[in-house]
Amino acid sequence: MQRIYLYLAAAAAATAAVIALHQTVSGPAPGSASQAAATATTAAGPPPLPEWLLGDAPASLTVASPAWPRGGRIPPRYTCDDSDVNPPLRWGNVPATARSILVLVYDPDAPSGFFIHWVIYNIDPRREGLPAAVPRRPMTSYGAQAVNDFGRVGYGGPCPPSGRHRYVFLVLALDDVLRSPPGSPARRVLEEARGHVLAYGYTWGTYSRQSQ
Repeated sequence: MQRIYLYLAAAAAATAAVIALHQTVSGPAPGSASQAAATATTAAGPPPLPEWLLGDAPASLTVASPAWPRGGRIPPRYTCDDSDVNPPLRWGNVPATARSILVLVYDPDAPSGFFIHWVIYNIDPRREGLPAAVPRRPMTSYGAQAVNDFGRVGYGGPCPPSGRHRYVFLVLALDDVLRSPPGSPARRVLEEARGHVLAYGYTWGTYSRQSQ
């Protein structure tokens, strides 16, 4: 009988270890208290930047959107609660040696830690911005677009699961034209851009769902 008890105790410990490993790799279970804590983010302060992508490039580009002040609330039109179109962007001080521009929009407060909302790349370096509502096609007159973390080509607006999140609109001046075909996964495009950033600049805003 004692041997059976020892066997059951060992089996329970092994099961607990497997569950703990799974949660470490996969994150908290859906609907769990730990997941609720992870998604109930309230953003505060300037957002973190993807240093792995920027390297030692200078932050010398000027970037702004006429739709909201830097660090302010993003209007619903540019989110999943409304038209869900990209906002207009303006940038300047692009290095003369730049061969293309890339725009990355991401949420650093997502449960995954880095959720990509938009990558549009191979933009003519002579351009000084983008209009609102760029068509959601792999190839546009403004540049090529990647597949975002929603699994769709083009822009996908702020749509935080809970709380207030920060959204970064990062503009990169690159020393090359990227070879990733239109409609490539966003992370593949960013990996190709890594090591080619001449300079960057960004603006950012916050958003929380209207129903929250």
